[in-house]
Amino acid sequence: DVLRRIDEFQPMQLAEMLGFFAKVRYLNEEFCDAVLGMLHPEGRLADLSPRGLSCLAHSSAQLDVRHKSLDFCWERLVEGKDRIPKADLVQLLTALPVTQVSTPVTTRLLALLSRIPQS
Repeated sequence: DVLRRIDEFQPMQLAEMLGFFAKVRYLNEEFCDAVLGMLHPEGRLADLSPRGLSCLAHSSAQLDVRHKSLDFCWERLVEGKDRIPKADLVQLLTALPVTQVSTPVTTRLLALLSRIPQS
């Protein structure tokens, strides 16, 4: 059982696992709460890469999950904006309305997204 052994997984593995659940539209609320509950300044996922944070934000949106830690996730994404792949930025734009991000974070993230070069 993954939940009993959740501490054995690396942070990126947990983000990817949530991504796999989202792809097959499998919502396990207990798993989502456990993983997203680690996403805070002192949590195991605090140092997750922008790619991993992007995966968490997008997967949460796909599963229609709202969690208080997603504000921290979006804050970290805005801080690490220079390291987020452009493809992830586009996915994040679709996730933004679903995850109900706080207004100051939304404003900064939209400003960041507006600077994506047209290709």
